[in-house]
Amino acid sequence: GRLPEGCVVFVRGALPGDVVRVRIEHRRSGFVEGVTDGFIERAPDRVEPPCAHQTECGGCPLMPLAPARALALKVRHLRETLRRIGRVEPPLAGVIEAPEPLRYRTRLRFAVAPRDEGGTIGYHAADAPSRLVPVEDCLLAPAEATHLARELVARLEAATPREAGRPWPEHVTAHASRDAGAFLLAVEGPAGEWPEAGPAAEALVRETPALVGVVRLAHRRGRIVARETLGGRPRLSDRLAGLRVAIEAGTFLQVHPAVAERVYEAVATEVRADAESDPAALLDLYCGQGIAGLVAAAPATRLLGIERDGAAVRAARRLARRAGHRRARFRAGDVPRVLHGLAERREAFEKMIVNPPRAGAGPVLARLAPRLAARRIVIVSCHPASLARDARSLVEAGYAPRRVIAADMFPQTSHIEAVLTMEREPSR
Repeated sequence: GRLPEGCVVFVRGALPGDVVRVRIEHRRSGFVEGVTDGFIERAPDRVEPPCAHQTECGGCPLMPLAPARALALKVRHLRETLRRIGRVEPPLAGVIEAPEPLRYRTRLRFAVAPRDEGGTIGYHAADAPSRLVPVEDCLLAPAEATHLARELVARLEAATPREAGRPWPEHVTAHASRDAGAFLLAVEGPAGEWPEAGPAAEALVRETPALVGVVRLAHRRGRIVARETLGGRPRLSDRLAGLRVAIEAGTFLQVHPAVAERVYEAVATEVRADAESDPAALLDLYCGQGIAGLVAAAPATRLLGIERDGAAVRAARRLARRAGHRRARFRAGDVPRVLHGLAERREAFEKMIVNPPRAGAGPVLARLAPRLAARRIVIVSCHPASLARDARSLVEAGYAPRRVIAADMFPQTSHIEAVLTMEREPSR
């Protein structure tokens, strides 16, 4: 909203259509932050949130809004951000709706309270990140996910002596396989000797048929320094977009499989659109397990996927072998550095798929894409602002936006996935 003098105010707890009393909390340069201090009139699209934790944890800010209205707002935000930051207005070619607005996530990361505070699991409060909101059942994931994560923490607490300096988990991530109804748990925390963790995890795996395994990710100064299988197997498998994919702790995979499959289909359609023949060469940047590139590539296409995560690259190679893509290659490395090397060797890729992290691909993509002879670039992004910045850089490098597709990959949240197609101007 806006204050009487015209200043923009961001109000936590309010939705479009609400008339509320606002308590001002912070005055920033150019905007104000406040919190809802009472309702005068509620938005007509408001609904009762099904989750008892919604108001506290803040992980699902759009849950009190009717799903169709929430999605419409997110699509509007995407288009406005592209116009305001990217200065581009591509036609909206479609909106991929989520078939399951609840229980859809196949990966859920819980924070764990310090041991002297009870070792409960939950999420950090929206209004006070240092406070943990205990969660009995997160409705975004299968009910078993919350139960298994809580049970693992309880067993680790019972097994580990109360001595200073002993390891304790900071997070527990539950991975789920929709194909087989199986689960994998990952314990994340400081490195150190933890002999009690293995027997506790092994007992839980042995007593829980749906739990395939428990993995420990030990970190030091924010970096994972060791992976250890505490019990069972270190990975799950699932079927996604017709491919048998691996689910491993610490490796990226889209959290909403049903929407992800439609996004991969959309990417493949955009790669092949308006082409008389399949692309001779396709470059897949930030490729993860290589799913988008493998779905879009024809058997004769020379496919090169680049990904920093070595485990994901190994999984991509396995997928390519199983799918019979003999001309698919995957390399582990820093994407900008690899791009520079490809440009220096004057390699050519007429089509590109780019699925960067939230920060975006950055200016290196716009600088090097023309040198790699890329005619069409299909960008998959979960962050409208970084997507808009990348689009603006590409326009300055001679590319034009053709169309954008929105996908509701994260129902109940403010996040939205987008597929943006950029094409090099014929005269450039």
